[in-house]
Amino acid sequence: MTEITATAIRASDEYAAQLAEFSDEWAELHRQQAVLDARKARLLARSAAYADAFADVTVPAIFPPAERRELSRRSTCAALAMATRTPERTIQRATNDAERLVNDAPAVLASLEAGRISARHAQVITDQLCDVPTAGRAAFLDQVLPEAERMTAAGLKNRARVLRERLHPESITARAVRSEADRRVEFEPAADGMAWVHLFTTAPIALTGVTPEDVMYSPVLAHPIEVQEHIKPTVQITVPALTMAGVSDAPGMLDGYGPIDPETAARIAVNAPSFMRILVQPETGAVLSVGRNQYRVPADLQRVVRLRDGTCRAPGCGRRARVCDLDHSVAWEDGGTTDVGNLACLCRHHHRMKHLPGWNLEHGPAGVLDWTTPDGKRHRTEPDPAPF
Repeated sequence: MTEITATAIRASDEYAAQLAEFSDEWAELHRQQAVLDARKARLLARSAAYADAFADVTVPAIFPPAERRELSRRSTCAALAMATRTPERTIQRATNDAERLVNDAPAVLASLEAGRISARHAQVITDQLCDVPTAGRAAFLDQVLPEAERMTAAGLKNRARVLRERLHPESITARAVRSEADRRVEFEPAADGMAWVHLFTTAPIALTGVTPEDVMYSPVLAHPIEVQEHIKPTVQITVPALTMAGVSDAPGMLDGYGPIDPETAARIAVNAPSFMRILVQPETGAVLSVGRNQYRVPADLQRVVRLRDGTCRAPGCGRRARVCDLDHSVAWEDGGTTDVGNLACLCRHHHRMKHLPGWNLEHGPAGVLDWTTPDGKRHRTEPDPAPF
């Protein structure tokens, strides 16, 4: 054996030993993460059970029983979301998933706690399980769990779908007819002035890639996409005054999307039959004037508050201000005033939740809001700075 060969063998052995250490630690971290994910699921399921149990105590009796339960759950999810700066809808979805895992699939939860599967594996199983009638769930779980413990989550997704289809007591024809009612188009903002449009429709239409015109004039496709021509959309765009004058390249802001390039912003503004003009101070972004053209709210004050807030002012909520309620932070009947220092945009959900026992909102200078949740924790939100 030459010296070069011996050196190469030593290096190879060292690499193999180090790689084994990496892979062992990586596997151990994944096992620990699975244990934590199982703990999260149990905690969320418990929080939902407590919210249900205490709904009649924590929510005023003026609401019907089902609504009290819903408000109690949403209040609990909101407190957890604010504690971790997590979107409230994320906590709500995670709670629903946790209940399915804990209550409907205890064997899957046990496998997760033991580190034999990951949270992604468990999610795949519960996603499929929710579409399996109660009578077929035991057989589905008995067959899918061993597969989960030996496959990747991506591979399991296909396998679980096949098992679900094989064991489902209802025909796919009946389910397909029912599911067609869920057809929809969804919009998702992307970077650099682009956006995604997601179409959820029947598989034949999605696989053939037909256009709306093909559908409208084809006698073969039985479900045309109807275009409601009488619907007139409203597009709200904010453009810096200097951009309109052509001496600045600051972006415009398309409501519901975000920044768009100056040329597009100016073209939309010029071609619009009318638009609401908003002037901003170029250096600070402070609002100087809100135009009166085509505004629908009878008070300039309402437009100023919506412009200041941008979104619902509850921590973590992103619902746009233009569809929110204008809430008196100090109630009118308690002496609150109708001015910019006492008004804030709250979506209908958080507006109602604010009045539940245990919730408190204090309105400070410059639009700063301090929230207190029923568990005694405090969370602050501040208006977003002007986008220019």
